[in-house]
Amino acid sequence: MKINKNFFIYIVSFVLGALTLVSCSEQDTTSASIEDNFVSLEALKRVVLPVDETQTFDFNVYASAAHSTDRTYNLVVDTDNTDLNSLYYSVPVSVTIPANSKTGTFQVSITGTDLGTGKDLVLSLEPVAGTDIGKTLTIKVKELCEENLVALDLVFDNYPEESYWEIYDSAFNLIAYTEAGDYAGLEQTSEEFCLSSGDYYFVMYDYYGDGMYDGSNTGTYNLIFLSPISSIPLASGEGNFGSYEVTPFTID
Repeated sequence: MKINKNFFIYIVSFVLGALTLVSCSEQDTTSASIEDNFVSLEALKRVVLPVDETQTFDFNVYASAAHSTDRTYNLVVDTDNTDLNSLYYSVPVSVTIPANSKTGTFQVSITGTDLGTGKDLVLSLEPVAGTDIGKTLTIKVKELCEENLVALDLVFDNYPEESYWEIYDSAFNLIAYTEAGDYAGLEQTSEEFCLSSGDYYFVMYDYYGDGMYDGSNTGTYNLIFLSPISSIPLASGEGNFGSYEVTPFTID
């Protein structure tokens, strides 16, 4: 049987057109579905607390579109990335976005105990079928400094994971510290913390034993008292100081 050439072209064009329409329709539906079902926590919040005081803070969850019914999502503490002691925070099990709204609010209670140079509380939303879950929320918790604000500036050699430090009071109680590996991947950093007046010891460590020097690059550390009038050096060092270096200092 001889096939009419024009008819064949018409049939092929019709089929291709139909496939294109189906493909576009599926893409539009998928796109619309994502746009209507995206939910995310806010990414980063900072809170400051007086020592041992408990306060409650509001945080938000956002949706890309309002729905006609309430939507409830479970909150999860990311224990792998949270270093705030679980004794010092209280997180609700869930958060609800009310009907006809794009925003839901939940409250977290945090106590300003054992904060050191600062702690992180990281929260996420539990996955839900058909919903695109967005960012985690990192709550950075620091102690309100009502005494003496001290800063530590660090510039690393090529092995920042080897550097760590400790601060002891005059009775050799450990006041603040980091651990080997905490600075992995960093070129430099700055820490702030609060100290009462008195005598202290600052200890800078290098896990490998060659100080802040890798053979070609020299690192430095500078501990500074940030007084209202000026910055006062408390302890500093650089280069190859071996496994550790101890510097006594006093804050009047």
